[in-house]
Parts: sequence; structure tokens; C-alpha cells
Amino acid sequence: MNLSKKICWFITDKSKPARIARQRVKLLFLIALFIALFWVIPINRVISAIFSASLSLLLLGLIIQVPSTFLNALQLKLLTQKQGLTLGIFQVWMINLAIKFYTLFMQGTLAASGIRWYKLSQKDNKPAEALASVAFYRLIETFITIILGLSFYLLNPSKPVEVNASLLIAVLAAMTIFWIGITRLSLPLLSRIKYNFASLIEKPGWKPIFKIIEKILLAVAAFSGFSAWELFQVIAAGISQQLVSAISNYFFALAIGIALPLKDIIWISSLIVLASQIPIAVAGGLGVREASLVVLMPAFGVSKELALAYSLLLFIKSLLISLAGGLIELIQTLQDKPAAHPEINKG
Repeated sequence: MNLSKKICWFITDKSKPARIARQRVKLLFLIALFIALFWVIPINRVISAIFSASLSLLLLGLIIQVPSTFLNALQLKLLTQKQGLTLGIFQVWMINLAIKFYTLFMQGTLAASGIRWYKLSQKDNKPAEALASVAFYRLIETFITIILGLSFYLLNPSKPVEVNASLLIAVLAAMTIFWIGITRLSLPLLSRIKYNFASLIEKPGWKPIFKIIEKILLAVAAFSGFSAWELFQVIAAGISQQLVSAISNYFFALAIGIALPLKDIIWISSLIVLASQIPIAVAGGLGVREASLVVLMPAFGVSKELALAYSLLLFIKSLLISLAGGLIELIQTLQDKPAAHPEINKG
């Protein structure tokens, strides 16, 4: 096997040996990354910064994170409801929390989406509808993250900009118009691509790219019946979730003496979310998040020690939310066991 075939096997192969190889490489990358970070950043200063953090501000940030998880569930609930799934908002919320727990042990967003699809499809036995909901949810969530991050990044850094209702309404309206158009034009666009590029998409190099484009357009087309008001609600829930999560991050920053403006914390939070989704990230972005913040935040006058301490505190926050999801999953599993074996109760 030559080098190019080995690389292709490592990246794309779904066999167990390939998956194990990818996991080992990710683990080695994570270890090397932290060795490099603590080689240039004194660990005692990082630990000192963490233990000197304001507990009251950390607690406030953690409390604020809870409604963020609920808004995330609301966004997904609006999508599943449109597909005829009858899960309640609290059921979707608990599924999302459980998935946060599972992502501690699995790499990538694909595994999380697979578990989310499985759990959503169980109650109504509608796997196709659940798959459409999950696919569209991932697309619109990533879209909102990118647009929200860019919007706040492009604000003039030399002048304080107030985040007011008119700004948010303008962003909401623009996103809604965009998704109204793309949900209705996705199938005609797919047909034109197939017709105009028929010979090109059959070539080995282009076929995988076309398959990705096809999946995206089909996922979007599943929600072509969404009205403007329904799309507005989904986008509003997504933006609100990310803003509330960023406010939580803002209080975590204040807790260790990082006094960046909220508008900067918002786009930095968006960048963290996107960086955490790259394939080399593990355990919800551990390692990639730390490296990103250590490289980025010194440009704003934040020391590397504080940037790394801040990143580790964000990981602890994520870990606590994930453990809460794991506890909920354990309780549900124990409650479902007797129901699954009624003959035991009769005996």
C-alpha cells in the first residue's frame, strides 16, 4: 500500500482498524498539544489563575448556561415537530444533555448526530423524519454560528457597539429570508447541478464532493414547507441559544480577570464552537479549544496563562453539563428496565 492509499484509508475507511488508528492519532495529538502548551506556559500560573477565579461569577456563568441548553432543545423541537415527531420539549432537552455526556467518549459531531437520530426516532418509529431533522439542525446550527461570529467580529473594534434589538432583528430577518430561499430552491438547484455537471460529478475526485452537496440540499429540501414564521422561530431560538452561551462564557472570563467586551466574547465563542468540530478535536473540543484561545487571546492583551486557564474553565463547565446529562441518562435507563421486562414484575 503506497502512501496516498494509506492516507486515504486512514481518513475515509470505516473499518474497525481504521477507526482505532484515527483514535490513537487523535490521542497522541492531544497529548503532544498539551505537552507543548505546558512547555511554554508555566502550569503553576495556570493552576493559580484557576483557583483564584471568583466562585460567584463562575456559578453565575454555570447557571446561565442551563437556559442555553434549553433553547438548543427548543430549536430542535421545532424541527422535529414539523416532521411529525411527538417528542416533548423536555424529552428533547434530556436527549441533548445525554448526547453531551456521550461526546465525552466519542470524537466528532457525526457520532453525536447518530445518537441524536437514534434517540429521536425511537418514540414514533420515524427514522427518516428524525434523520431529516438532525441533518437540518446541524446545518442551520453551523450556519448561525458562522454568521453570528462574523457579525460580531466585523463590528468596528475602535467604537463600542451596543447590541440592541434592531441589530438582532436585522440579523434574524436576513437569515430567515436566506433560509426561505434555500429551502425552496434546493431541489431545483440539485437538478441543475446534476444536469449541467453530469460528466464532472462522475469523476473520482469530484464524486465525494457532489455527494456532500447532494446530502446538504436534500436535508434542506425536507423543510421546504416551513413558513417564514416557523423559520424565524428556529433561527431566533438558535441565535438566542448561542448568545446566552456566550454570556455564560463572558462571566467565566470575568471570573479570572479577563475584561474583554461582550461583543468580542461572542465571536470568540463562535470560533471555539467551530474549532471544536474539526476532526482532530476530542471530548467536545479539548485541546483544539485550548490551542485556539492561547494563540488568539494574547492579541487582545490577555496573557497566555489566563487564556489557557479560561479555556480549561470552559471545559470544566462543559464537563459539569455533560455529567448532568449522564446522570439523567442513567436515571432514565434504570426507570426503563422494569418496563422492558414486565414479566419480572408479575413474578
